[in-house]
Amino acid sequence: MKREPSKYQKEILDWVENGSGSGLVNALAGTGKTTTLEMVAKAVPSKMLFLAFNKHIADELSERKELKPLLDSKKLKVMTVNALGNMTLIDYCRNQLNTEPVLKSSKLVSDILDGVILDRLRKENKELPHGAMESKLAMDTIKKHAKTCCDLVRCHCIDHNNHKAIDKLIDDEHLFIFRKEILQITSIPRLDWSYIVSEAIEESIDFFEKTGEYDFLEQIYLPVKMQLYPPAWLKWYTDFIGVDESQDISTLQQRFIKKLQYMNSYKQTRYLFVGDEHQAIYKFNGADCNSINHIRDQFNTQELHLNICYRCPKKALILARKHAPLIEDAPNAKEGTINVIHNIDVPQYADNGDLVMARKNKDLVTIYLLLVKEKKKVYFKKGDFLFRIVKEIDERKRVKTIQDIENFIVKAKAKEINNKVQKDLKEAKNVIDMEEEDIYDIMFSLLNFFKNNYKELGFSGNAFGFTNFVRDIAKSEPSDDCVILGSIHAMKGLEAKNVFIINYFEMPYEFGMGGEYSIQEKNLKYIAETRTKENLYLCYDDEDEAKDWVYEFSSIVDKCQFLDEEMEEDSDDEDCC
Repeated sequence: MKREPSKYQKEILDWVENGSGSGLVNALAGTGKTTTLEMVAKAVPSKMLFLAFNKHIADELSERKELKPLLDSKKLKVMTVNALGNMTLIDYCRNQLNTEPVLKSSKLVSDILDGVILDRLRKENKELPHGAMESKLAMDTIKKHAKTCCDLVRCHCIDHNNHKAIDKLIDDEHLFIFRKEILQITSIPRLDWSYIVSEAIEESIDFFEKTGEYDFLEQIYLPVKMQLYPPAWLKWYTDFIGVDESQDISTLQQRFIKKLQYMNSYKQTRYLFVGDEHQAIYKFNGADCNSINHIRDQFNTQELHLNICYRCPKKALILARKHAPLIEDAPNAKEGTINVIHNIDVPQYADNGDLVMARKNKDLVTIYLLLVKEKKKVYFKKGDFLFRIVKEIDERKRVKTIQDIENFIVKAKAKEINNKVQKDLKEAKNVIDMEEEDIYDIMFSLLNFFKNNYKELGFSGNAFGFTNFVRDIAKSEPSDDCVILGSIHAMKGLEAKNVFIINYFEMPYEFGMGGEYSIQEKNLKYIAETRTKENLYLCYDDEDEAKDWVYEFSSIVDKCQFLDEEMEEDSDDEDCC
């Protein structure tokens, strides 16, 4: 039975049918965004282009039964912004460059940066360390930072010839600050980093003109930089353009989207942006943290809203309102439950179809092993970070036994701790490398579990067996009869009857960073709280961290392990009296 459109949905549909100009829908968590987009697509009198945030969302929309007739009749076109950029470059390569286009994600690292860095070394009369291993390590480290900086310069639409602006970006994002572990092995010469980035971007553009090769980011960057437009047929879809997950689009994507309004000079393009600024979490990936405000300014949008949450129970929304005050209960919303339990008790409560999430991968791995020990089937969503562990071991040819792995972890961990103690505070200010997060602790947890269970798991008791064990975790597949485990980033967009948030009372994490990163950490907490359809389990490691929160929110807490224990103790004391 279909639900009657809410007052907010009716307002949006009225704007689509009778309004003018562009609109911005503030769509809070669980407020029926996809259903509303279906209504909008049917209500738009002209053809409509809908730009999805990623391929998964685009595919999901394309498969929805309600949209099939619109897609089949070519009234609606759904694609990602990158797919639209890719279409633009394919058309340009074939018609202007007379060459076949090639999407090569490793282009900067494999074809551009080596030559640019070596040229800069010659210009500054410096050189890489002597010795093949040291030289390669230094070059790879510089390239990693340079690639990240090139991506951010392009995402933020910074003029690649403006060295002062690039220097400021390098300072703001703490790039080209190398770990002491690297510097102890090899000395990296100090170079004019902004010149390397500037020259690499220039060289990459020239390389595209000569070869037709472009990287993932250039799918959008080159059309904006070179003033290229999609194929002419797309102009029939530019009367009305919808843009999903607007809070996470970059400055570069905004400029590319804005270009589309010039494709058809006979009609004005209307845009409908849909997003929730409380769910902006991709700054590390080049997203514009003030995307919603910039959209308001650039497109002069009318404010529209989706505030009624149809997913979450009332108690979960009490927590969500701490972050998003406007979110409303649905008329038929369940009361729901809030339960406070210890991390190690998650396997006791988690069952098939439940979501278990955490901010840190280290916490996830610990819970994964507890679930496996209880013979529960687990799908580790986006567990490919574990391949880093396999790579660490595979690169060390002498590591063959379990003891070899343990010795390697002990030495590497000791070196890491020593580096942190000795780190220059000026260099360390506000720095975090998420790729390095707790990697050796994760290796230890996995190895200890493997040593005790490898026979039962069906693996050989050596380094080869261990790496295969880790690969199996990373490559696990989802099914209906499993617990779904993943980071909060990975869980965005999912929902379940029961949701477990590991180490909830330590959130939001600061990671030594401030400003926009701190805001996004709070956003991640809000996203986690709004995945549940009924029961929310807030999990703790240290009871003291949870106590203040539990006493503040005692009126909505249904179950709390340590309060239950205190009550039992009080009851025993009374019996004794």
